[in-house]
Amino acid sequence: SIGIVGGLGTSYITNRSAGQQNLVEKFYPRMSYEIGLELNKKIHKNINLVTSLNFMTLNGKESSRLDDVDDNNKLNGNFGLDTVWLKLNYISFPIMVEYKFRKTSISVGVQNNFRVSGQGVERGYFKTDFQEIRFENKTNKTNAIDNFDFGIVLFFKYYLKNRISIGSKLYYGLNNNWKDYSNSPRLSNNQLLIKVNYDLFKINRKSKNK
Repeated sequence: SIGIVGGLGTSYITNRSAGQQNLVEKFYPRMSYEIGLELNKKIHKNINLVTSLNFMTLNGKESSRLDDVDDNNKLNGNFGLDTVWLKLNYISFPIMVEYKFRKTSISVGVQNNFRVSGQGVERGYFKTDFQEIRFENKTNKTNAIDNFDFGIVLFFKYYLKNRISIGSKLYYGLNNNWKDYSNSPRLSNNQLLIKVNYDLFKINRKSKNK
């Protein structure tokens, strides 16, 4: 079948440079949505191939505090605070395998996102006993934001009557969207949506015997 899909929910960004032991992170979800066309093709008894072409937004705010340590790995009182805002618009292209059981299904796959617009701002400071250094990195021209994003997508769906289905989608980004300038954060997108699908028409429907 070919149908129209739309979803509304929330998105947030996380700092994946968190291999550092003393990193404390806070993230702030923002509204997110997507709309597009979906193709659902049966390839086996209960298995479908699902793909779609969508316009989607991924927004978020993330704040990280890193406490500095001395040569003995003990806190020395110095610390840095870094806050990033991202507002990004993408054309997304997920490819999923769906397993259908009665009126429910679960889909898993990968999603590629191509940025069409967006901006970001990074602000922060590093404080010691002797000074406080503040910085700001505006990326309104998006030269510091990657044009390509990808990740894993998981989708639960319930089929209603009259060509309508409803479900929830989870997207877990794997890419570093903030191009790595030395000490810059490594930021990844995440998204959780409630989606509605309306089938416009069926494809490859077998003709009835006369």
